[in-house]
Amino acid sequence: MLFRSADHCSKWYGHVLGVSDVSWKLSGGIVGLLGPNGAGKSTMIKMMAGLIQPSRGALTVYGASPFRDPAVRRRIGYAPEHEQMWDELSALELVTAMARLAGVSPARADRAARDAIEQVGMTGAMYRRVRGFSKGMRQRTKLATAIAHDPDFLLLDEPLTGVDPMAR
Repeated sequence: MLFRSADHCSKWYGHVLGVSDVSWKLSGGIVGLLGPNGAGKSTMIKMMAGLIQPSRGALTVYGASPFRDPAVRRRIGYAPEHEQMWDELSALELVTAMARLAGVSPARADRAARDAIEQVGMTGAMYRRVRGFSKGMRQRTKLATAIAHDPDFLLLDEPLTGVDPMAR
């Protein structure tokens, strides 16, 4: 069964080409995107997450458009490469809020957030404000936000940058 496909996807940012004519069909498993800086890996991940649309071509996840179908987006977990977070929140507040945004019910969101925080080894820091976290702790918190709603499809963009060897 085909879960994800890209058909001649390209993305431009003004006159700058971000992704050029990518086609693929993925049916599961673990896939890594490798390439030099500026090759379009993050742009491709953002398109699969439904955050940006291709300038040309078509992209589907679970047979539907991640840009138009909220049900498909709820099946996707995404940990971005960027550092922007709501620094005034604790890790637990942040992960709970992101779980809610991903469709987890209010009754279950706190438990889902706690479970995700435990999975990434951040239980001891869950009540601390994100603003005081090291880069590695921020990365692990982003991973927790990506998995808290138990997604079917997980997109991780530079997930281990700044994470110490033991946490990796």
